[in-house]
Amino acid sequence: MRSLYTIAAIVFATTNVTAKTEVEKSVSGRLELGSSVVYAGIVNLPAEGLWQTRDQGKTDSVREVYLVPSSPWNARQLGKRVYAALEKEAIQSGGWHLQEGYHPCKEFALEGVRRGPSSMKELAVFEESKERSRAWTQIHQRARNLTDLFDKNIEGPVIHLIPDVKFELVKQPLRPDEIERAKNGYRAPVRWSVPKEKRRLLAFEIRPVVDDGKHWVLYTDGFSERVLIDNELLKKTGQTISPLINKQERKVANERKTIPYQVIALTDDRLAQTLNIKIHNHILNETQKITWSLHTEKHELHNPRETIMKARLTSWGPYLQQGAGHVLRHWSGHANVGVANARRGRTTSAFSVLGGRAAVEETLQMQVLNTNQSPTEALSTGNAAIEINSVTGVQVRSHPFKKMLGGQRGGQLELANYTPHDRFFVYLGKPATLERMLDAGAPFIASVGSAFTGNSLNYGLERRYLNRLGMQREQLHTILKSGLVQEMALFCPDLFFIDGTDLTVIAKVEQPRLLNGLFKLLNPQGQLSDAIMEMPGANSSAYVALRGNLLFLATNRSELEQSLKLQANDGKNSLGQSDEFRYMLTKLGITDKTRGYAYFSDPFVRRLVGPKVKIGQLRRILAKRQMEGLTARGMLARIDDPEATLNIERLRASGYVPKDWHSQEYDLDETGIVHSKAYGTLNEMRTLIGSPVETITTKEAQAYAEYLRNYSNYWRRFFDPIAIRLNESAPQQLEVSTFILPLVDNTIYNSLRMALETDRTADALAVPEIKPTPVVKLSLNLSEVTWQNIAETFSDLFTRYTGTNAAVLDDLGPSMHLAIFDSDPIIALGSGDVFGAFGSSMSGMNTDMAMIPIALSMFTRPCSIFIETRNPARTAQLLRQAATAFDAKQNANDEFQAQIFQVGDEQKWVWMLDIMGMVKLRYGVEIVDDYIVVRNIPWSTKEKIIKVESAELNAASLLVNPGACLEQLPGLFAAASDANSRVAMSGLGRLMPFMVGKNISVEEAMKEHQRLLGFFPKTVLGDQLAWQHQRLISADYGEPLRQRQPAFDPQKPFGLMNQIDFLRLEMQFEDDGLRSSIRWRLRQPNE
Repeated sequence: MRSLYTIAAIVFATTNVTAKTEVEKSVSGRLELGSSVVYAGIVNLPAEGLWQTRDQGKTDSVREVYLVPSSPWNARQLGKRVYAALEKEAIQSGGWHLQEGYHPCKEFALEGVRRGPSSMKELAVFEESKERSRAWTQIHQRARNLTDLFDKNIEGPVIHLIPDVKFELVKQPLRPDEIERAKNGYRAPVRWSVPKEKRRLLAFEIRPVVDDGKHWVLYTDGFSERVLIDNELLKKTGQTISPLINKQERKVANERKTIPYQVIALTDDRLAQTLNIKIHNHILNETQKITWSLHTEKHELHNPRETIMKARLTSWGPYLQQGAGHVLRHWSGHANVGVANARRGRTTSAFSVLGGRAAVEETLQMQVLNTNQSPTEALSTGNAAIEINSVTGVQVRSHPFKKMLGGQRGGQLELANYTPHDRFFVYLGKPATLERMLDAGAPFIASVGSAFTGNSLNYGLERRYLNRLGMQREQLHTILKSGLVQEMALFCPDLFFIDGTDLTVIAKVEQPRLLNGLFKLLNPQGQLSDAIMEMPGANSSAYVALRGNLLFLATNRSELEQSLKLQANDGKNSLGQSDEFRYMLTKLGITDKTRGYAYFSDPFVRRLVGPKVKIGQLRRILAKRQMEGLTARGMLARIDDPEATLNIERLRASGYVPKDWHSQEYDLDETGIVHSKAYGTLNEMRTLIGSPVETITTKEAQAYAEYLRNYSNYWRRFFDPIAIRLNESAPQQLEVSTFILPLVDNTIYNSLRMALETDRTADALAVPEIKPTPVVKLSLNLSEVTWQNIAETFSDLFTRYTGTNAAVLDDLGPSMHLAIFDSDPIIALGSGDVFGAFGSSMSGMNTDMAMIPIALSMFTRPCSIFIETRNPARTAQLLRQAATAFDAKQNANDEFQAQIFQVGDEQKWVWMLDIMGMVKLRYGVEIVDDYIVVRNIPWSTKEKIIKVESAELNAASLLVNPGACLEQLPGLFAAASDANSRVAMSGLGRLMPFMVGKNISVEEAMKEHQRLLGFFPKTVLGDQLAWQHQRLISADYGEPLRQRQPAFDPQKPFGLMNQIDFLRLEMQFEDDGLRSSIRWRLRQPNE
């Protein structure tokens, strides 16, 4: 069925037709698995709108009932005009179809005796020998699109080839340019053609699209035309014409009063009873009852499983189209759609570029290796095994940190002395504030992450890792509240927290005498000693050790042993003692305001992109994909027969799993959980350290080599670390600082580095405070190179269309500021929220392209550009001169006409550009203090500069003030509702398979989702989901076929930005690296 036509062209009209409401032509068939029976029948219903089941009758034995409109329903909903357009395209496609087979026939003649093939079979053999697809074996897709509307099963042949037609081929003369090129030795290709006067009929349609007395014919000169059907030709060739769509079908295509619907039901067993099914048409707002006698004398439904699945997918299709739902994708055969989408290019936004997120992603390169491996293919395939240690990783030298320290000691952090150098390290200062951060600041950070990544899934990471350590949140609360823990740190061997990694925690206790009490709290049965002890109560093995006033807690014994060894050796060869870490602490140090400090060391990044981790994660992801597929297939089998005892062999025997599925690695237990011998379960997958890679296949080696080749292109000179610090700079005010050294070569930052000032220049970024407060203010400190490029590129254009002396460009700089004020724009850029263009994702684009939405803001919102001028008086003089001397006619052309004039005697001007007489752009220009102010609304002159302050970082600054939003609140609400709707629809698609055929609540379905797959979808705050009429529906956002959004209420807070008072981002380039800072203040409840 064509969903585009189904949804887009429904006729909203009523009908007085009374349709038969009895189900007819009922048949039934038993599923191979268990005793479940599928019933199918036909009922005729009014053609307008769409009918859906609402109540399947009062019986517990009927688990599912579906109404599936037949294909003529689609034709009925198109309307006469759209149908006529589709029919015209389908008819035209007949000529294209014939021409697709012309070149093989001509080539056959050229290679033979100047005659075409003797039969379709001979043509097919010739095409196969040339490794080409067969042109005339099926109808054209445009014709099929039309015939599908009538539920027709088209049988061939559709074209008749006249055998052994002679091609009167003549060599074509050389073209004039070929004659000239031939003088220099060029050998032109030989081209053959058939003159029109010598052409013969080669082939013709015998299954034209419509029955109007015409069909397409093809000649040996390659031309086709639609002509009247020649009966003498048919008699001579022994052919008959059979149109795909007859006259009667064309006549009633848009005039049917009733449409046949197929009624499909799944029951526990054969039932000899009558169902009274309530159906509803939400377009007509009508409800009817249909009766269905399930007593079938002939049990002739040949493929009951295929029948019920087609009915299900018709109902589930709209949920699948929302792009969510691992289970639905597996059930529908589209399991790899998300995988293909994940391999697309990077998405870049101005906010992620300026904030450093794009640089972190570019450094870590977390994408999965691409092996193009099938979901049913065994994990270990390929040629002979290759030793993993023989595979070379990234070969790039590190910075000379010892030399860079210059004999100085550098920064110090004790807990880093107990961390291996090649581990991801996180330091938590003042752990007593950690819980408050988790309850207040962390949700906002998580919300920001969800906004940028689109991730709306709850993996329960806090609970999962506390459980793995043998702790509960209540115990953590007690420990932190007691004040015993002075500082904490943790380290991990990789960043795969969702799939599973190992975690080691180091806690420094302030009062050693209370260590015993603390240990007893964690492990009531333990003894205070120097041994490594196993924690009771953990989901898997967890280990604890005490050394002086240090408490070590780990999920992996070998990781803990490494840490203890470093502690025993006073940190020798640790992260904390490395020249690299000590140097980076001088660049981004830890203060008394620091609440968190994350560090990606050089050896850690090398480990992360090395063959062991990359190939290990590839194997685990492939295993995870296969486990999800088996889980989904097991769920489907359980829906078909709730009482069945399942295993993989039975799933394969019953057709739920492909015959070639490699099952030796997996088991399916009686609760539906899939177990992998190598990786455990989806809810608790083993870590990469727990599943080490020792040998790899040729395919894996090739995939890593390709990754390495692409990755190495980024690194020409050095390969270095990343530091991220979280400070609580004031109560309820947080700041994230990032320092990356160096930025990679060929980076998206290259052009930005050239355009902006660096830390080596003397010019600070002077940022004006503007009233009224803009919603968003972007400040850039442009380098002298950039200003020179502006002069070289735009000087002629500047002079021609403004009349201003180009010498004014000498006064400008270094800073430029774009202020976007409150408004309700007609066109919403990017996400449409308060970030607007700054949050726009530009897939695969460079930095310049990422800035395009910012420039477009000048056309969609009230904006002012403040350009710093070193000589305001001279700038004003040159602008006055331009308004006096500029001759618009002299400097204009036919397409563009410009004009500039002064407003009265004020230091204000208006510049107008007339584009082809169709568009007029007017910009106001004014000198305000040390700035030229350019406004896209020239009569708006209310902005004032209150003061000018230097930014802490000197390249760029972005300030967001959500409190300044008043007029655009409805627009922001619409943007927030769009995002919430995507979350809601995604959740419906993921949860619906867990509700089908069951009598459980939505909360129970979420728990089952978590139990089987290891996560569950988030719901929008305040929204409620309900299972009604075999469909999962959101109270606020509807369902895929009937989506809605809540009405705007100015009294109700909404969206991400409602949580903050302001957000300020600053960045600068230094030491070949990038430093950025993002500071925000959380809004208080009474504000």
